[in-house]
Amino acid sequence: MIAAAASVILVLALAAWVSRVLIGPTLHDRVLGAHGAALTAALLTAAIAALVERPDWIDVALAIVFADLVFAVAALKLFRLRSLQTGLTRAGAP
Repeated sequence: MIAAAASVILVLALAAWVSRVLIGPTLHDRVLGAHGAALTAALLTAAIAALVERPDWIDVALAIVFADLVFAVAALKLFRLRSLQTGLTRAGAP
């Protein structure tokens, strides 16, 4: 019963995050929306796993979380350095 209620709430939250991805005025808003949507999808996967009594789906939720972590780090690096490549020298080095 609790898993069903949590699933409904998480679906509504996921819809809000997806709307932020689609409507977000800046690229930063869209990346933040994608990050929130991925974490909400992982929580929704875990809630559905509890609802249908399939504990092996928890592994899928963890995979979503780890993939989102990699995506978030790559997005932050892209915003900071404007490139995903490593620089040869530090900025401001003589």
